[in-house]
Amino acid sequence: MKTKQAIRITAILLVCGVFICIADNSEAVIGYVDIIPGEPTINDEISIFVSGGEPYGPVDITDFIFNVNGKSLGLDLYLDVGFLTVATPWTHLEEIGFFPAGTYNLTVNTFDESRPIHNDTFETSFTVIPEPTSFILVTLGSIMIRTKKPYKRK
Repeated sequence: MKTKQAIRITAILLVCGVFICIADNSEAVIGYVDIIPGEPTINDEISIFVSGGEPYGPVDITDFIFNVNGKSLGLDLYLDVGFLTVATPWTHLEEIGFFPAGTYNLTVNTFDESRPIHNDTFETSFTVIPEPTSFILVTLGSIMIRTKKPYKRK
């Protein structure tokens, strides 16, 4: 009888130890960051799509902070990571608005909400171009002005 009880206690302690290891190893890894649209213009509302995976359980995005500092953009995602042994994908779409023409650097960070731990960082850059239609019209207008021959009177 005491042997069965010792086996049960050992099994319970082993299972609890596995869950503690899983909880301690949780990390929400960023797999992909995409800028929508792919080649934004000054007239496009820009969005950031972030996706990733958590190898040890479900993920809930509890909070986020988006900040702009000149040409540097930052998106911090705060995640609540659950306790399972099933890999779980997660996604987040953030509309960041309109930006003037130029090249911008974007840094996306993930943090575990239950513990103040920085999990992952993804860095990328994108360029906002002037509106193609207006650029083409200005270019064509300047070409026509230069190639126009003066009118000769007879």
